[in-house]
Amino acid sequence: MKILLHSFLSILYIVYFTGVFYVLFLFLNIPASVIAGSVITLLLLGLFIYSIYELINRKERNLLFFKGLSGSIFLSITTFSLIITLFFVVLMNVMTTHFNYQNISPREKFEFQVNAFLPIDPYEEYKETAETKKISHLTVYYSSLNKRDIQLVEDEFDHARSISTRLFGKIEDQPIDLILLDESPDSLQELEYLDYMGFYDHVKETMAIVIPDDLDAASPLVVETFYHEYAHYYMEKALEKMEIESLKIPIWFNEGVAEYAGYNGEDAKIPIDKVIPFDELRNPGSWANALEDSPEAEVYTQSYYAVKILADEFGEDIIRDLLLETGKQNSFEKALKKKTKYTFKDLEKKIMEKQKRTRN
Repeated sequence: MKILLHSFLSILYIVYFTGVFYVLFLFLNIPASVIAGSVITLLLLGLFIYSIYELINRKERNLLFFKGLSGSIFLSITTFSLIITLFFVVLMNVMTTHFNYQNISPREKFEFQVNAFLPIDPYEEYKETAETKKISHLTVYYSSLNKRDIQLVEDEFDHARSISTRLFGKIEDQPIDLILLDESPDSLQELEYLDYMGFYDHVKETMAIVIPDDLDAASPLVVETFYHEYAHYYMEKALEKMEIESLKIPIWFNEGVAEYAGYNGEDAKIPIDKVIPFDELRNPGSWANALEDSPEAEVYTQSYYAVKILADEFGEDIIRDLLLETGKQNSFEKALKKKTKYTFKDLEKKIMEKQKRTRN
């Protein structure tokens, strides 16, 4: 009976404190995670040593409702198990925070971990009811009510690929799911990804394009979105081939290159009211904050202008050169300075000058 009670208590403590650890570390950044993890580990290690001491000396003390010899055994099992689970909780938190550039809310961290570490496909329900067609390395999912939408990929895939190949060089194709969405209630409109016209989810290797009811698959805006999202996929795979961590590339440059691919390098004269410092557009969290405060998604246009300015002055090879140099320098800013002599401030100034010339 005592063994059953201790077994129940051991399982209860492990489950409860693992849950407490997980929730606690959702709110901590990397330095705080390391400090908190070290302190808790020392406490658990102290309990583990105490339980071993009790076991060796066969003391009949009561600690955390563990009594006698079996209590000491189960206390040692519980503390050792919690040390292991704590290690994985801290590791998962550090990996998630590091991958998201240390700027991520507890809710975003939880959603990312569920998406990344659990075998859950948030798009599975839609895929199960959709028509499918294989086009090169893409598996395209589309509504049976909007079969015309497949024309987008049939007509534009080769062009999208040639643009990305021109910008990043050749890569080895990887299977990718492409979902073509409409504006119907049963589409994926409830997803937070779809604030705009599309998304690329690198974790689930899925991209999506929204084709509004008032547009068709050949509409310039839809085609540009397809080029943009495909460039995100292609750039990620190009970085893998170059053995460069994607987190070393600022979000503004990633999005700027995708916009540049969307316009196929052409000069899109879109006015913007202000230029946000590129230092504030480095990571997903700060990008999302800027996007909320940016009318008409001007941060995308600003980032496009920066890439356009660089490509016009140094040629499109500068995009790939900056990526390769970032790998060598371990810093995008250093790579930019070495290859172009420009700083972020210089690019911001050039964008404002370009805007003045456009208005005049």
